[in-house]
Amino acid sequence: NNLTDAMKLDNAIPPHARNKLIQILAKFMPFRQGVVARFLHPTNEVHDLLFGKYKLNMNLSLGRLQKIFFLKPDLYEFETQEALRTLIKSGMTVFDIGANSGFFSLLMANLVGPAGRVYSFEPFPVNFRLLKKNILSNGLAQVHLFQVHCRASGGKPFSISTPLTMGAFAR
Repeated sequence: NNLTDAMKLDNAIPPHARNKLIQILAKFMPFRQGVVARFLHPTNEVHDLLFGKYKLNMNLSLGRLQKIFFLKPDLYEFETQEALRTLIKSGMTVFDIGANSGFFSLLMANLVGPAGRVYSFEPFPVNFRLLKKNILSNGLAQVHLFQVHCRASGGKPFSISTPLTMGAFAR
């Protein structure tokens, strides 16, 4: 039976090795990473050289965004990455609202350097724990973390839950 054979093969490959193999294959696939993302095992993974020097801890059980970071971080919101690289200079103060696990906080910390400041805000507890771990494990003293909702004066917190961001804000 093909299904039984596939299940045996799936169990024969350790989860981290399977994810690494899928990550390597995804780099050579010209189509969207979502095609292979569904085959990733929901484990904790680490990129060792994000932006050439940072570790990024990810929890692949948190949804599609974490899987995209794992598979093709260099292509994630490429235009946003390029805009930040153009606009942010050493010594600046910048804000990452809805920082998730810290992907853009790491990029901004790299761009502002030790003389600059990054203020990262993430209300979702699971994401905030990853954000904190990512900032601390990279020794980025210029990044200041806040587990709070950001809203306009007098505004109300809102709720977002999408497969991409996995945002979940308490009312």
